[in-house]
Order: sequence, then structure tokens, then C-alpha cells
Amino acid sequence: MEQFCSKTSVKHQVLKAYIVYTSNAKTDEAFALSLCTSLLQNVADGDTAPKSVIQHYKQSFSGFVVKLTEEEAERMAGFVLKVSDISLNALV
Repeated sequence: MEQFCSKTSVKHQVLKAYIVYTSNAKTDEAFALSLCTSLLQNVADGDTAPKSVIQHYKQSFSGFVVKLTEEEAERMAGFVLKVSDISLNALV
């Protein structure tokens, strides 16, 4: 028996890497980790596995790279300075 998914549901399940800019200032590691964990819990879809941070930034700005669905990235943008799709940055 074949199963079909709508394009909308598939679109929201695709994970892309995003840079999440949380602050223009340097932050200590404990605060950055706490903020990252809290943000990811707030935006995660309830039926998906916990998100793993790929990279942390804390020298010139505070942020992290994480794989999110498009819907999660849109929700994340409501909490932070900026959310950028890494594939767009690679073209610049």
C-alpha cells in the first residue's frame, strides 16, 4: 500500500542548517549554552527528535548553527536578532 504526503508537510520536515544570531556581544559559555537550549525547546516541533547544535559562536558575536525545519526557523526568528539559511551564505 502506497503512502502519499502533501508537499506542504514534506516541505516542513526538510532540515536545513541555519545560523542563529542571538546577540552582537560576546557571552560566556554557560549563558550561551543555556540560551541555545531554551530557544531550541521553544521552537522545536513536538514530534521531532531534539536538535543538535552543529557549531557555537562566542568570539565576535553570540550564536549557533543548527538544523531546523523551515517552520522552526520562522519561529526562531521571532526570538533572536537574525536567522540565516547557510546555503544562502555560501553563495555570497
